[in-house]
Amino acid sequence: MATTKSVIFTVVIIGFIMIATHIQVAKADCNPLLLISCLPSINDPSIPPPPQCCTNLKAQQPCFCQYLKDPDYKKYLTAPGAKKVADTCGVSIPTKCPML
Repeated sequence: MATTKSVIFTVVIIGFIMIATHIQVAKADCNPLLLISCLPSINDPSIPPPPQCCTNLKAQQPCFCQYLKDPDYKKYLTAPGAKKVADTCGVSIPTKCPML
């Protein structure tokens, strides 16, 4: 009976470690500097976004809510040209985000 409890305890601890590691990795992947390649197109919507912009925009999409909560980054995601860049790249910028 003690062995079964030990195994269950070990599995639970490993599960918590995996979840914590996943959360840290997900947070580490949010890097707004990767979106610098999109700035010319955001500032001037007549400039089509380069492929690197679209690639990075898609990779950073899970971070958009985090960026929208930061006034330094929000201004870029809500700029008039940002919607056009996002549409061109096939990405959507959320209008509502859950509380972090």
